[in-house]
Amino acid sequence: MKNLIKFEFRKLFRQKSFYVIMTIITALPLLFAALIRYTESGIDSSDNGIGAWEFTSMGVMNSNFTMVFGIFVSLFVCEDFVHDILKNFFAKGYSRTKLYFAKYIVTLTAMLIIFTVMSVSSFITVTVMWDTGAAENYPELILSQLGVLLGYHAFFFALSVIIGRTGGAIAIGIVAPLVISLLLQLASLLTDQVFGVNINYSAYWLDGLLSTAQNPDLSLTKHLLTVLYAQGYTVGCFLLGLAVHRRKQV
Repeated sequence: MKNLIKFEFRKLFRQKSFYVIMTIITALPLLFAALIRYTESGIDSSDNGIGAWEFTSMGVMNSNFTMVFGIFVSLFVCEDFVHDILKNFFAKGYSRTKLYFAKYIVTLTAMLIIFTVMSVSSFITVTVMWDTGAAENYPELILSQLGVLLGYHAFFFALSVIIGRTGGAIAIGIVAPLVISLLLQLASLLTDQVFGVNINYSAYWLDGLLSTAQNPDLSLTKHLLTVLYAQGYTVGCFLLGLAVHRRKQV
């Protein structure tokens, strides 16, 4: 298992797609900050109180983190299926479960690395441009969003394992979250019209949870509940992907 994880990490750090995705996710918030800074309507910290903590808490939204990172997961996971690499591991005696765990750990670590690089670079850049600003509850927002991203990672990982083809996994990974949100909104509308009960189902989907995690006006308890709900997706998608991987023909 240890050697397998080392192999996956070597493959990760040798892949150009990892650095390309990390650059895109890191650059988008910085470009957004530069646009604000150098336009005629640029934000002046003395007037609006923008600070590095506040801007960093918006990094996931400004970078389209979920969509871009989902593309990376599809590229990294589906490579083994496309090039029949799994057969080589099976021949060496590695089990499907160990292969699944190793790749899951590596892609999760990749997400944490990309998230950290994006957050640190945004914080330093905005501190130089404007000011650090008051921390307030912004660190709480950053950690809350990271907790929800764990659910996204498990979702994209399971999706890539199930589909097994890079193009299909990328396309469905982009479309599926939106379609699920729309279907849940429709379900909420039908529930309200038929039963007279107003339930916002989409608020409990990953997109809704991420929106909640980005809300600075909510209490710490609400943010903790949001992270807890997201871990339901983490566990569920992890187990679903594992079940499919153990039975998938390669």
